[in-house]
Amino acid sequence: MKATLASYFTLPRLGQLAIDLIIAAGAFTMAYAFRFEGLPPDTYITQWLTLLPVVLCVRFVIRLIGGLHHQLWRFVSLRDAAAVAGAHLLGTAVIVFIATTVYQTHVPWGIFAHDWWITVLGSVAVRVLRRLQVERRARLAGGNRSMQRVLLIGAGQAGNLIAREIMQRGAQMTVVGFLDDDPNKQRSRMQGLEVLGMTEDLPRVVTQCAVDQVILCIPSATEREVRRILGLARSTRVVVKTLPGLTDLINGKVEVNRIRAVQIEDLLNRAPIQFDRERAASITSGRVVMVTGAGGSIGSELCRQIANLAPSRLILLGRGEFSIYAIEMELREHFPTLDLVTIIADVRDLTRMGLVFELHNPDVVFHAAAHKHVPLMEKNPGEAVFNNIFGTRVVAELSHRHNVERFVLISSDKAVNPTNVMGASKRIAELIVQDFARRSETRFMSVRFGNVLGSRGSVVPLFKRQIAEGGPITLTHPDIIRYFMTIPEATQLVLQAGGLGQGGEVFVLDMGEPVKIVDLARDLIRLSGLEPDVDIAIKFTGLRPGEKLFEELFTAAEGTSATQYRKIFVARPESIDAAKLEMGLTLLQAAAIAGDDMGIRRGLKHLVAGYQYQPSDADIQIDKLPSVNV
Repeated sequence: MKATLASYFTLPRLGQLAIDLIIAAGAFTMAYAFRFEGLPPDTYITQWLTLLPVVLCVRFVIRLIGGLHHQLWRFVSLRDAAAVAGAHLLGTAVIVFIATTVYQTHVPWGIFAHDWWITVLGSVAVRVLRRLQVERRARLAGGNRSMQRVLLIGAGQAGNLIAREIMQRGAQMTVVGFLDDDPNKQRSRMQGLEVLGMTEDLPRVVTQCAVDQVILCIPSATEREVRRILGLARSTRVVVKTLPGLTDLINGKVEVNRIRAVQIEDLLNRAPIQFDRERAASITSGRVVMVTGAGGSIGSELCRQIANLAPSRLILLGRGEFSIYAIEMELREHFPTLDLVTIIADVRDLTRMGLVFELHNPDVVFHAAAHKHVPLMEKNPGEAVFNNIFGTRVVAELSHRHNVERFVLISSDKAVNPTNVMGASKRIAELIVQDFARRSETRFMSVRFGNVLGSRGSVVPLFKRQIAEGGPITLTHPDIIRYFMTIPEATQLVLQAGGLGQGGEVFVLDMGEPVKIVDLARDLIRLSGLEPDVDIAIKFTGLRPGEKLFEELFTAAEGTSATQYRKIFVARPESIDAAKLEMGLTLLQAAAIAGDDMGIRRGLKHLVAGYQYQPSDADIQIDKLPSVNV
C-alpha cells in the first residue's frame, strides 16, 4: 500500500488525480442539476454539500483499489475504458450505501444514475483526449524525414496492433497507412490511418507516400504470399520486414522491437508444427537428461528445449570446450535454478564415458554427437567409423548397462541408400540401436531427418558469407535438392518422437517439400537486396565425392506408418542378424585402426546393402561377400 500511495507523489500522477476529482465533483453537481432541471431546492443543496466530500473520498479510494492510477492515459484502450466504468459503478454503489445508511438521507435514484454516467464519460473522455494528443504529435513528427515512413501490409488484428505500437512507442517511425486485399476494407480507416489500396498497389503507394519500410503484418502468410510481396517490393528497393509469427501474436508479443527482416525460413513451404509440450515433458520433467554433442547446432537446441521442460538435471557432454562453455553460459543466464552439469568427453572413450554414467546415472540420453560433413568424412572415413559408429555403440552399451529409460539417436536422411561414408555410418548407428532395442529394457529408438537451416554445416551461413563478400555463390549442381527444417522445429519433433517410442522404432520427420539449392541461393541474394546473376553470380563446381542430387527419408522397402502426430512417421527397416552385425563391426574396426580406407568402404558395404561407392581396380568383388538387406 505504501508503494501504491507513493506512486501518487509525482507531478503527472497528482495532475491526473486532480482532473479525476474535478470530474467527480462536476459530475455529482451536474447530476443534481439534471435531476431538478436547474437549481435544486435548498434542502437538496444542503444534501449535495454534505455528500460531496463523501463522493470525492469514495472516488479516490475506488481509483486506488481499481488500479486506475496505474493507467497511462496516452495508451488508453477499450479495456481501460471498461475498467473505468466498472470501478465507478462500484463507487456509486458505495456512495448509495453511505448516503442511505450512515447519513440516512433520501437521495433520488436519478441523481446516482446521472452521477455515474457523467463520471464515466468525463473520465474516459480526458483519457482519450490525452491519447489523441500523443498520436497527433507522433503523426506531426512524421513530417521530419529523419523518421522512417512505414507502410503496413495487412489491416487485420496484427496490423492494428503494430500501428498502435508504432504510434505510441515507435520512436523514429511513422505509419503512412495500410494495404489489404480485402475489398471491404478499401478506403476505410483504422487507428486514424487509411487503407490505401491492395497489395498489388505496393509499388505505387511506396512511391507516392515516400515509404522507407514495409512491414508484413500477416503472421499466417504462406511462403507464396511472402514471395509475391517481396517481388512487388523488389523494384522499389524498399526494406521489407515481418512479424515473428502467429504464435507470438496469440501470446501478445507483437511489439515494434520484435519486428524482424524477412528470413529464408519465411520462404520455405512449411506449415507450423504443433508442439506437444506435455508429451515432451513426460520423458524429461523431473529426470536426469544427458545430451551428447551438446555444443552442436542440434545438440545445443535440444538443451534449450529440454531446459524449458524442467529436468531435475541436464548434462551437457561434448568434445569442443568452447561450444560447451557457450551453451552452458546461455542456459545459466536463462535458467538460473537449473541443475546443469558440463562434461568434456569423447563418446568413443568407453572408460571415460563409463565414469560419467556411474557418476550421474542419466534417465534419458539424446545422442547427437556425430561427424556430419559429407566431403570431410569421405576424406577421413576412419573418423566417421570411430565417432559415428563406435561412439554410438559405446553410449548405447552404457545406456543398456545403467538401465537408462530412453535412448534417442539423432540420425540423418543420408542414412537412406547412402552414397557416402557419413550416410552409411549413420545407417549402421541405426542398426546398432535396433540391435540394443531387441535385447534391452531401455527403450532405444532413432529419429531421422534432413538438413537444418542455420546449423554450422548448413549451406545458408556459407551463402550469406559469400554474398557479403560480393560473390560468387558456389553450388555443386543446378539440380541438387534437399529437405530443410529449422533447428527448433527439428528438436521439438525429436522430443515428441522420443516420448512416442516404445523401443526399436526409426522415426522419420516430415520435412515438407524438398527445396532446390539454386532457388535457395537466389532467395538469399534477393533477401539481401541484390539480384541473382546481376549483382551476385552463381557458380557451379560439380558434385563432390559422395554427394547425391537428392536425399530420401526412407527406402521403398521400408515404407512408413503414421503416428498420432502428422509430422512424425515410423519407418519399418528390415532387421539385421546380430552375429552378422558383430562380425561387420569387427571388420570395420580393424580397417579403421589400420587406416585402410578402402577396407572401411568394403566393410560399410557389407553391412549396408544400399551403400554405393566406386571401388578401385584392386578392390575385391563385393558381390561375393555376404550382405543383409536393410
